[in-house]
Amino acid sequence: DRGDTGLLWYAPIVVMESGKARELERLIVRVCRNYDLDPLITFTAFNPRVFDVTVPLLFDRTDPRQSVRAQACYSELVAEGKKIGALPYRLGVAGAETMIESNSFWNFQKRLKSAFDPDDLLAPGRYSAR
Repeated sequence: DRGDTGLLWYAPIVVMESGKARELERLIVRVCRNYDLDPLITFTAFNPRVFDVTVPLLFDRTDPRQSVRAQACYSELVAEGKKIGALPYRLGVAGAETMIESNSFWNFQKRLKSAFDPDDLLAPGRYSAR
């Protein structure tokens, strides 16, 4: 919590196939460079079928422009990764909404949350579409 370094983690799972892993690597490099962030990529064999990929997005959190840029990079990584089947296995508070899609499940869940937590006190901004 102390210090000026901001950190967002992009952490997808990708099938352990060279073509898919390379496609994800190229996507990460392209998107990170578009936002002037270093593409620091780690592929870890999670099991015989998939890689657990971690990409720390480091930025100066005292600079509002860098904070906005890092969040935009993260959002684009999640959106573009979803298109190629690389879904995050872990999301931070800021990233949870990126996985929520408009469909009957989330619409029902939103109605439940509104009924039981009308003031959005429990886990505000998480686990529901806004």
